[in-house]
Amino acid sequence: MTMSVEGHPAKDGEAMQAFYNVVSPGYWKAMGVPLLQGREFDESDRTGPSDKNAAPNVAVVDRAFAEHYFGQRSPVGRHLGYFGQVPGAIRIVGEVENSLFSGPRGSSERQIFFPYLQANFPWPANFYVRTSTEASTMFPALRQIVARLDRTVPVYDMKTLDRQLDETLSTERLIALLSTVFGALATVMAALGLYGVMAFTVARRTNEIGLRLALGARQASVLWMVLREVLILLAAGLAAGVPCAYLLSRYVLAQLFGVTPTDLWTCLVAIAVLTLVAATAGLIPARRASAIDPIQALRYE
Repeated sequence: MTMSVEGHPAKDGEAMQAFYNVVSPGYWKAMGVPLLQGREFDESDRTGPSDKNAAPNVAVVDRAFAEHYFGQRSPVGRHLGYFGQVPGAIRIVGEVENSLFSGPRGSSERQIFFPYLQANFPWPANFYVRTSTEASTMFPALRQIVARLDRTVPVYDMKTLDRQLDETLSTERLIALLSTVFGALATVMAALGLYGVMAFTVARRTNEIGLRLALGARQASVLWMVLREVLILLAAGLAAGVPCAYLLSRYVLAQLFGVTPTDLWTCLVAIAVLTLVAATAGLIPARRASAIDPIQALRYE
């Protein structure tokens, strides 16, 4: 597809850098998209039975389209041509606010809208209904209205926007749930592993700990001696893990929505959680070591 925009003629064979939409009058009111300037489509924007009765071809663009092609100038009243039409055959009559085209993950792409009543061939139709009542209760009423108009028209796949959003994000939510489960499982395994290492270390140093206590060492100093080793292991793990996580973060960027993989506060919270888990895992062996009876410890083989 080639296009030409008034003041910005496209090169030969250049594809139009915008998404195409065919909508009917009242679309933006139903979707809650504000009109920035100009007008929306109305019933007069239609193709008549002959060229004499046909209304001029019109279009509405979004803010991203207008800023890309016209900068700070108003797009209303300017012309464009596409689908092999003569240059300037389509007049821009309005500008609307940006809206998502490819789902909540997508960015606000440039969009251009054409009247459904001026389409020169059939388009698949999706109908959006805005209601002040419970959305699901409108389904029977809508079926009755369509049946009164034409009983042969099939009505299927009726859903609310909330349900459509849930279906769109179902894969992402499953991935997030699995990531949470495996992350929690990895954290528990790491805590158990750290507890096992520290318990083994305390068991091997029972004689040393008993001698320290027999020579007058306080329980608090023995407790800190064991916890210090836990913190050393934690610091070594963070020193290796944080840079690796930062380098690998770009590979998970496509699975994130609304957050960045290198968010400072998220990283600080993750480090705090790991510190708490490590301290908890090392506290039990440390308390056990500080409570050792020196006489029994010196007899321990």
